[in-house]
Amino acid sequence: MTVWQDYASRIQRTFPAHKCALLIVDVQVGFCSPNGKTAQKHANTHMQTLPAKINAFVRDFRQRGGLPIYLKSTPSKDVISEHVHWLNDLKGTSRPSSKHNPELDFYGLDITENDIILEKLEDGFAHTNLKEILEARGITTVLVCGVRTEICVRRCAERSAAEGFLVFVLRDLCATRDANYDHADQALMFLNAYTGIVLDSGQMMGLLT
Repeated sequence: MTVWQDYASRIQRTFPAHKCALLIVDVQVGFCSPNGKTAQKHANTHMQTLPAKINAFVRDFRQRGGLPIYLKSTPSKDVISEHVHWLNDLKGTSRPSSKHNPELDFYGLDITENDIILEKLEDGFAHTNLKEILEARGITTVLVCGVRTEICVRRCAERSAAEGFLVFVLRDLCATRDANYDHADQALMFLNAYTGIVLDSGQMMGLLT
């Protein structure tokens, strides 16, 4: 059994905010709205609280020179491979839906006209220029938040680490369906053990300069 370790309390250095990017994953109507598709099938009270908390963190993060990047899940039947189509048919899933479905719109986020928005299919890096953007801005550290913790947040964090970035996952700014919190906790535990450091947003803010 993997044991949770508080690695964040061991950190004895700070991180320049202008070298940090915050990847905000899939905070969209279908996942976070009380009227979205997820809420129609499953309780999602935790996801509904995320936008306001993320907005508050982003305000301070921007003031310190950090770079927020908004990732938007926009599945497209024209891009996914035949293998994915086959798997979806086998599993009886309806993914991907129409790219223009309003369920895919961002929900409750204070996005400005100058913010970076990337449409993603998978982990944020696949089929996007995210890595080029981060490298061009001199980003060395990636903060990850959003939904769902055990799926897209986990994949984004793992890919960020694989691409050579130092990764922090903001535990209190991640959420999943109410019934899936055991899965989310396990995902965070493994991310903390093998991918980066999991900590609260307040702890992260205290490490930024």
